[in-house]
Amino acid sequence: MVKEPVVVNDKSLYAYLLKLTILVYRTQPRSSASYTSTPSFDGSKLPKEIPKLLEANLKKIALKKDTKIIDPLTRRSFLAFYAVLLSPEFMKQVKDNRRAEDLIMIFVSIATKEMAKNGLRSTELIDLVNVQSAVFVRFLIQAIKENGLMSSGSKLIKQLESYESKLKGREVLNPQLNNFSPQSSTTPNEKMYMPTFDLNDMSLAKYLTSVMFLSTAELQKDILSKSSEATEAQALSDIKHLLEDIENDNSPIYTKRDFMFFPEYEAWKQKEIDALNSLMFNLISNKPSLTEVSSQVRCASGFIDPSEGRYYYLPSDPKLFYRLLVKRCLEYDLNQADKLRLSSPDDSTPLLFSSNSKELMNECSLRWRISSASRAVLLIDVASELLVSGALKFENVKDVFNLAHHIGSDFGKKTWESQLFPLPDIELYIKSLRAIHEHSLTLVIENLRLIYDNDPPKLGPILGLLDEFVFEEPEYADILNTFDMTMYYSQMTVVLEEAAEKKYDELIDIIPRDSSLDPLHVIELADSIIGLVKKQQKRYKYPLFDQIYITKVCAAKQLSLFSADSESMFEFLISHIQARGEDPAFEDIIQLFKKLVEIRDLFYQVSKVQFEFNLEDSFVPFVMRYIQESSKLAVSWVDTAISNDSFLPQDEDSRTMYSTSVSDIFTSFNSAITVIEDLHWNNEYQRAKFYTRLLEGISSAICRYCAKLLASFNEELRIDDVKSTQFKSRQEKWIYMAKTAVGGREMVKPYHFLKETCVKLNNIEFAQTHFDKIETNLDSEVLANAILAIEKNHKRPSSFLFTIRIVQAESLKACDLNGLSDPYVTIIDQESRKQIGKTRTIYQDLNPYWDESFEVITGGPSWLTLTVWDEDSVTSHDLCGRAFIRLDPSAFNDFVSQNHWLDLDVQGRVLVNITMESERDDIRFFFGKAMRTLVRTEDDMIRYIVDKFTAFIKYTLSNHTLKSILTPKFNMEGISNWLQTTKLGGQTNPTKVKLTKEEIEESLLPLFDFLNENFATLAEGLTDEMRLKVMTKTWNVLLTTLESLLLPSLIGKRTLQQQLSAKETDIVFTWLSAMKEFFHHDGAGPALEVLQSQKYQELMTIPVYYDLSTQELIQECEKLAASSFKTLREKTYVALPELIKRKNTVMAHRNKTVLKNQNEKIKSALRESPQNENIILRLLRLRGEIDFVARRIKQRERIAQTLATESIVKNAAGGFRTPSRGHR
Repeated sequence: MVKEPVVVNDKSLYAYLLKLTILVYRTQPRSSASYTSTPSFDGSKLPKEIPKLLEANLKKIALKKDTKIIDPLTRRSFLAFYAVLLSPEFMKQVKDNRRAEDLIMIFVSIATKEMAKNGLRSTELIDLVNVQSAVFVRFLIQAIKENGLMSSGSKLIKQLESYESKLKGREVLNPQLNNFSPQSSTTPNEKMYMPTFDLNDMSLAKYLTSVMFLSTAELQKDILSKSSEATEAQALSDIKHLLEDIENDNSPIYTKRDFMFFPEYEAWKQKEIDALNSLMFNLISNKPSLTEVSSQVRCASGFIDPSEGRYYYLPSDPKLFYRLLVKRCLEYDLNQADKLRLSSPDDSTPLLFSSNSKELMNECSLRWRISSASRAVLLIDVASELLVSGALKFENVKDVFNLAHHIGSDFGKKTWESQLFPLPDIELYIKSLRAIHEHSLTLVIENLRLIYDNDPPKLGPILGLLDEFVFEEPEYADILNTFDMTMYYSQMTVVLEEAAEKKYDELIDIIPRDSSLDPLHVIELADSIIGLVKKQQKRYKYPLFDQIYITKVCAAKQLSLFSADSESMFEFLISHIQARGEDPAFEDIIQLFKKLVEIRDLFYQVSKVQFEFNLEDSFVPFVMRYIQESSKLAVSWVDTAISNDSFLPQDEDSRTMYSTSVSDIFTSFNSAITVIEDLHWNNEYQRAKFYTRLLEGISSAICRYCAKLLASFNEELRIDDVKSTQFKSRQEKWIYMAKTAVGGREMVKPYHFLKETCVKLNNIEFAQTHFDKIETNLDSEVLANAILAIEKNHKRPSSFLFTIRIVQAESLKACDLNGLSDPYVTIIDQESRKQIGKTRTIYQDLNPYWDESFEVITGGPSWLTLTVWDEDSVTSHDLCGRAFIRLDPSAFNDFVSQNHWLDLDVQGRVLVNITMESERDDIRFFFGKAMRTLVRTEDDMIRYIVDKFTAFIKYTLSNHTLKSILTPKFNMEGISNWLQTTKLGGQTNPTKVKLTKEEIEESLLPLFDFLNENFATLAEGLTDEMRLKVMTKTWNVLLTTLESLLLPSLIGKRTLQQQLSAKETDIVFTWLSAMKEFFHHDGAGPALEVLQSQKYQELMTIPVYYDLSTQELIQECEKLAASSFKTLREKTYVALPELIKRKNTVMAHRNKTVLKNQNEKIKSALRESPQNENIILRLLRLRGEIDFVARRIKQRERIAQTLATESIVKNAAGGFRTPSRGHR
């Protein structure tokens, strides 16, 4: 026979609730029932044997050996008391105390706690505990009587029996049902308190009017119609039938198949039987007459066969009816809570269920036998339904879960373990979780549409609930692993993009669409977008479900839209500005570019596609125009800085020895460079072009700064402390000074170097250091290569930089009365008639050595006039000779220098070295040009300073001084006479005397004093590095002076100089030793490695050859000549001429590291060069072997020419590589 489907609706639910509320009303006490008052036994104590007797008797109950206690609930209370009694502390307390009233009240407390677990109403609980307490008192009485303790406890027994009677009441049933034999079907209490079935007396039934939406009259009518039918007898019959069905595995609650494991089923079955027996016991306890009720229960219409209706109070599907009840209660309570919230918004949130709803659901779960697991799951299931329908707010769902977990954990007695639930409950639980999961995702999607609201919805509570109650649930793990989130992720992304686009449209609608559009409008739009992104980054730090990055999705959409719109806005903006004939303000353009770069950087953080607006290509014209203007202004920065500079040290106390002009111009340079750096330009080629153009101007500015400082420097050095008008020429002034110094008649005053003069040299040092830092930071090699990678076809240079080095002159015309000249050279451009350069004056020399360089830029062939003059401080300068130079770019190759001996039209010739470098639009060229100018300016300034010492050094360390030292009665008159002569060879040989080291060094005292005073003056104004450089340069002049005493220069002409005697040679090297010690000054001067230079080493080798005969020298020279060509080819020296030439090129000066590497290579090459042969040849010239010397010089020139030709061919074939950058 097929069962009809169960109809579960409000009508059927009401029918069951009506009957159940009548039953509750029938069974509830209608008197002021309460616990009997606390007993008092006048201090009588239990026999001392009682604690052990209680433990023994309770153990029998636990082992079911005592059959007197058959009621399962009473047995439970006794066992709970037994468990406490077993505690050693409690047992000791009982033995020490032995007060009967304390022991009874402890039992009452334990029994009350244990019985409260059954969910009884308070009145039922009180009655049940009173009954169990009476049984416990009887238990104590029997323990005393049965163990022969009457004699010691007779008084106590009477008191206990009296208290037992109070607990039972006059007509109360003895809890031992097997001994119960009532005298009538009703007790006196039943007769005294008859139920009225008035709705006003039935609080639980009255609540049905609210939750089931009934009228009071209608409900009262239904109650009266069912009051005679809904009796305790029907309830007792339902219990008996349910016990029978449980035994037959036919229960409407659970069956064996509802459990995964049989022990779980058995545990539930036993627990359910115990609970039903307890309910039955309570019914009979309250109404003993029920014991006579048969299995057939009479209703108003007659007898009913239980097989037809089976259950009266219990629905055919209790869980479905209970679910509907929970739903109606929750709906009603939520509605009431909303009304309360509207009327009192400041009040706290009401509880999920009202007390009436809780009481109704508790009674139904008790009578319908709904387990705690089912109650919890059904509550979650109802909540999921109401959540989807909108009746339940999401903020209440967590309360639902918390309440469900409390119920499902047996009201907090156990932990929540859903995996132990019966299978139907697990299945419904998973279904409910899935519904909540899916709805939560839908709710997240709906909330994502509102993320740009002023008060955007919070996603945290939704995600937190899913994490805490859904994702962490073990029973949901399998579902979660197979749950397809792809569709939801896609919807979330679409919704986010729509919300982002909507917000972007709101922002861009504010932008003007006419000529009033300004860069600031675009900047404000960009700032707004960036602000939104940052706000979202702060608000949504973590990805949704570890997949959807809210900020990333929204930012990618908005920034993508902006990348396209910003280009249109920029073009529209520029077109309107240009239409007005204006140029956009560079500050606004740069600010806009930086903001757009910030947007682009942000875009690439969230997107992998290309940013549509090519910022660099669009902004490059404006940036380049600014850089070109800055480049042109760089020269004006120099003029302004110099005009505002007093050229005094900024802070002498801290040894900040440079002045304001150099720091000011480099501040300006760095500011211009910082403008480019701050752009973070993303196109390396364009960035390199920016720096190249800027460095072109900076390079010109530095060259101008050097020129102006050098001119001012020279002007200051022309001021003499000794009046020049009393001398015919400058050399006469120094001759006079030397005379007075050596003669001891007057102290020679040192040259008064102005502090301003020293500061200018310090400024050049500062400029070198900081300009090199600029090159290091920018890395000119990288920038140049970035341009070369794009501009592979080089343009033909339109201008060329020629470097003309005036090296030396030979056999000049003697213009002075003493048979010598004071020559200097000027270079004039024939076309412009402007002077290109002028060398310093070399006094009293017909074979001067200048080694000074000058630069000239030409666009094609040009002619220069080179003129040698004899300086005269009184009359006009005399002409020594003139020559012409043709600078033709087609006759030169880059970096390949050419030596030319120019014959003068009067007499003699001049050696010039010419190097051409094509003017390059190359940042390395601009760095090199400026750095070379700085280096040359520094060299020139140091040389000009040292020139102030040179004459005194030469006249002190002279041939005449040597002879004077060896002359007896050495006095200044003899030196004075010598200084008026013109020839050295006509002097009388000095008398041979033996001199001590002290006597020889005494001749240097005037020079020591002179140099000491000058170095001390310079030390006050120069930095330590510059002071050491000046001293080193002075030391080189001293070495050259001493070398000139020992050897003549290397030319193929006869010399009047004579070889020094052995004593004179000893004096020279004694001077050298003393001067080295003086310059080193225990480490305060130049280091020994600097003083013992290559020139010093060569000087020390001269004595080796000085004692050889002429023939031995010729043989040694021929021996060296035989290996010279091989040495030139095989050793490093083969590159020496080329290295020296290229070391002076612009490209070799682009940074200090490259320049340092070039100098190291030259030093290495010099160490392996055949210098010894030069010494021998110079010594042979001294001895008159002119033919041999001239022939050998010619041979060497031919060899050098051959090597130069090979080098040119090699460079032409393989190309010239610029020196490597070197390690930094």
